[in-house]
Amino acid sequence: MEVKRFLAAMGVGAAAGTAVGMMLPRNKTMRQVGRDISSAAADTVTRAMDTVERKMQ
Repeated sequence: MEVKRFLAAMGVGAAAGTAVGMMLPRNKTMRQVGRDISSAAADTVTRAMDTVERKMQ
């Protein structure tokens, strides 16, 4: 259960950091790159949480 909480907190932290980072640049390309990275990070954390959950059952 602690691993799941850690991964969730890491995902929330990454998403929040990316959101703040996207507010800083005014460059449209940089915003798109930020969104893509954010989406990839969220997908990775979700897959990791699912894997941990399956292994704990």
